[in-house]
Amino acid sequence: MLGFVPLRGGEGEVWTPESLAQTGANALLYFDVEKFGELEARFGVHRMEEVLGLLDAALIDLWERRQFVTAAFRSFGDDYFVLVQVVGEEAEDVVRAARAIAEFVRDELVAAVSRSDPEVGAELRFHVSAVPLLHFSPENAARFLYSAVKRALTFAKVPRAEETHSLRSEISAIVEEGNIRVLFQPIFRLDTGEILGFEALTRGPAGSPWESPLVLFAQAERVGLLHVLERRVREKAIREIVPYLRRVGGGARLFLNVSPSVLLDPSFRPYTTKEFLLRFGLSPEEVVFEVTEEQAVGTPELLREVTRYYREQGFRIALDDAGSGYNSLRRILELRPDYIKIDRSLIADLDRDLVKQSLLEGIVQFATKAGSHLIAEGVETEGEFAQLVRLGVACGQGFFLGRPQHPPSLSLPAEAEETLRRNRRAVDLKSLTKTVREIMQPVSAVPPEMPVSQLKEYFDLLGEDVVFVVEEGEYLGVVQRSRLDGLLSTQYGYALYIRKQAGEVATRDALVLAPNVPVDTAARLLLEPGREGRLCEPIVVAEDRKPLGIVPLASLLDYLANVKAEVLRLTNPLTGLPGNHLINRALADFFARGQPFSFAYIDLNRFKAFNDRFGFQRGDEVIRFLADVLREVETVIPEAFVGHVGGDDFVALLPQEFADRFADLVFARFRAERKLFLQGIAGRKAGTPDEELLTLSVVLVHCLDPLRGDPLMLSEAAALLKKRAKERPSDVYLAATASEVFSPQTPEGRAEEG
Repeated sequence: MLGFVPLRGGEGEVWTPESLAQTGANALLYFDVEKFGELEARFGVHRMEEVLGLLDAALIDLWERRQFVTAAFRSFGDDYFVLVQVVGEEAEDVVRAARAIAEFVRDELVAAVSRSDPEVGAELRFHVSAVPLLHFSPENAARFLYSAVKRALTFAKVPRAEETHSLRSEISAIVEEGNIRVLFQPIFRLDTGEILGFEALTRGPAGSPWESPLVLFAQAERVGLLHVLERRVREKAIREIVPYLRRVGGGARLFLNVSPSVLLDPSFRPYTTKEFLLRFGLSPEEVVFEVTEEQAVGTPELLREVTRYYREQGFRIALDDAGSGYNSLRRILELRPDYIKIDRSLIADLDRDLVKQSLLEGIVQFATKAGSHLIAEGVETEGEFAQLVRLGVACGQGFFLGRPQHPPSLSLPAEAEETLRRNRRAVDLKSLTKTVREIMQPVSAVPPEMPVSQLKEYFDLLGEDVVFVVEEGEYLGVVQRSRLDGLLSTQYGYALYIRKQAGEVATRDALVLAPNVPVDTAARLLLEPGREGRLCEPIVVAEDRKPLGIVPLASLLDYLANVKAEVLRLTNPLTGLPGNHLINRALADFFARGQPFSFAYIDLNRFKAFNDRFGFQRGDEVIRFLADVLREVETVIPEAFVGHVGGDDFVALLPQEFADRFADLVFARFRAERKLFLQGIAGRKAGTPDEELLTLSVVLVHCLDPLRGDPLMLSEAAALLKKRAKERPSDVYLAATASEVFSPQTPEGRAEEG
């Protein structure tokens, strides 16, 4: 547990962040003796230890005499932290008052040393900073205090006023000369492997103290250049990402970090980002601004204001570094972000931490109901990635998927693609999904200067519902007949619009997609937050700004309904696993590969008796429970396929070399989950062993020469071997080749002891 030893108090006394939050403090002051090592070398270690004693005594005296000091600590040798209570409700007022107190305390410390040791006192200087602690409470104490300490340490190292001019000049030179780099880290959709977008990440001059973005932006903020720096980074990122967004297509987005405090900058000019975007042919909907929870500390009103400011212009909002606590959930409810970026602390070792898995599963459900999309940050291992896919997290980014670089990576690494293939839902919707080109409808085009009066006659004459507005072959916008009629039918609409031109009444921000975008992706983009009132607008299909056609909402819904019906036809409705049609297709694929493989038959023993005793609902739960076990094992066996024949019968196909490992994992997971599952069953007699209620048979038939094999014979062999396995009362595993199954000698197999 994080603890602090106060300068006054009993021996061994430690204050927790929670107890500090109860002191009423609303600001943290930090004092660090400048060049303490040089002072020790000059005056001696013993003498400087006496100086630290003088500083301790001075702070204790202030603590006892001054009501505004609520606690004081020394840490890291010569670093002091002082908690104070000042007058003020807004962050700016608190910081202003805290800085005044910090200057007073600094002067008191110097005076205390000078009275006892004038020589050292004359040389004594401090790094000083003040950080607000608004909304500091026992519930959020540890996180707030940790954040405040980090900010205090960063701010305190900024040079004093006499050095600020030089610092400002150096940062100004970096900005004006464009001596900054922007790297792009890809963000992928975890259901399809497609790119959602790219996050722009800044680096200062290589090999310099400014290379770290944390240092560069913190110092820029201290010398009043944060807004200028952010604007230059933003423009550079937009300029450099455009060709890659166009190559990816499918509504890919640029993610940019923004500091709410830029709204307070005197040099801030509104709407410049939107104007800059339009110069490069981008729309606000293609940009996502990221704000962090830490920025909300002490400035929640400003965070809400910057969110409102950008959202009103059509930009999307992401809440970065979101955690799992109450404050995170409250912030999501306040801001209603389009995207929620889950902090690395929740992702690390996710595949080995059941508590994190349960927590993240709840966050997935919460985000779905809140209308937000989750993005997992810091995905660094294959295990973390596989677990995120299984939990249904929408998107992810991290070193396992792609490092920040320029030019950016445009596709999943082969290792990640294989992991995604093994862990996504068994029915691959890509095999069922067409592209928007395949369902689009052709549309006529008109020039932007066509009068609205003529355009109305054009609609009436041809009976068309939509036209493109095109200039020199390039798409400018779209006009819908229904929308035009609505404009002209208002009280003053006819007089107002009839003399305008087509380009003036065209919708210019309709959803525009490349022709190779899958239809299910198009539907997801159409239904994303922020487009709720625009569902009747058609999707425009264009390539290199040349319009090809439209996809009306009715066509989209009709197609998706057919796809859903096909998915239902191909999967088992109880478990969602592939049904017989896909099982036969997979079996044919394994035979066609020509490599040795195993055909597994998995079956619950005495399932009918269990169903009769505890009811069909419990029976369905058992079947889903076994399906989950098999789905988990499928994720760790390379190239494995699991299907549901029906009832309590399941099959699996896998490379023959993994047969024993498959069986071992199935039984291990089944037994571990069986105990938990059976504990919740009412009506079970106390002391009844688990194996008397549920046992499992797993049989594997090896096909060593697929090119000469027979699928029918293989299935018959598996059925016969399963029948022999079910003659045994316990968990049992049998394995043999088809010829061995049909021979008079029955395979011995092995009984699986629980």
